[in-house]
Amino acid sequence: MLAAEYVGLYRESLECEVTCCYVVPPEADERQRETAREWIGKTTHLTGLEGHVKVRLLEGRKVATTLVKAAAEYDLIVLGASKEGVFSSVLFGEIPEKVARYSKTPVMIVKRYEGAIKTVVKKIMG
Repeated sequence: MLAAEYVGLYRESLECEVTCCYVVPPEADERQRETAREWIGKTTHLTGLEGHVKVRLLEGRKVATTLVKAAAEYDLIVLGASKEGVFSSVLFGEIPEKVARYSKTPVMIVKRYEGAIKTVVKKIMG
């Protein structure tokens, strides 16, 4: 959600076009596609982006690979960091880290600061 808030600020100050993407499997049925659109709709509604963004469903089996391929069409990719613990992710999470590593397009990963104690506990406990 925080990533979408940052995108909203960029959109307003830079007057740029924003596309919100969601990866669905190639064989996704209409119900799955509608669920993806609903997730985007909830996020854009809560962050004030509703009606100000394009919505795009990306088809692919692997989320990170699909995002990296699509990234070539954009000037900047903004991702929210995952909430995984240290055992499954050291810094950002598997998907954001892979997109940042392999994308030729600049990637901004947004992570909410939760305070020093909570951050350390989450890293230790996974």
